Amino acid sequence: MAFWDMYYHIVWATHGRSHFITPKLEETLFGLVKHKSQMLNCPIHAINSMPNHIHVVVSINPSLAVMQWGKHIKGFSSYQINQLDILEDHFRWQSGYGSITYGRKALPNILEYVQKQKQRHANDDVYQYLERIDTNEIELL
Repeated sequence: MAFWDMYYHIVWATHGRSHFITPKLEETLFGLVKHKSQMLNCPIHAINSMPNHIHVVVSINPSLAVMQWGKHIKGFSSYQINQLDILEDHFRWQSGYGSITYGRKALPNILEYVQKQKQRHANDDVYQYLERIDTNEIELL
């Protein structure tokens, strides 16, 4: 078995930046993301969201590309949420994502950033670089 110690901060948005992720939906959504990631042998270290986007800190097994992980997670979670029929509208994720890699030394800082998403957004204290999903995207989520 290979040794690997890699950390990714991945962020992606709801389709059209719709405010689908309500406090009521968060627990279900986080559970689905964690479950699918565990099935892929990719431990999640932190997860949090805002109404229109989600942040995940994860170690992705090197046998899986980051893009594949994202495709599995986004597809599984949106399908399952729609099967539960708990939203008035059809739940969809926007295409694309932002991904930044970190070493073990930086992990505590990135975990804190993700865990304090709601406070940071409320205080307008977000780092645009850590919120980007697209190379052309400048505005905050």
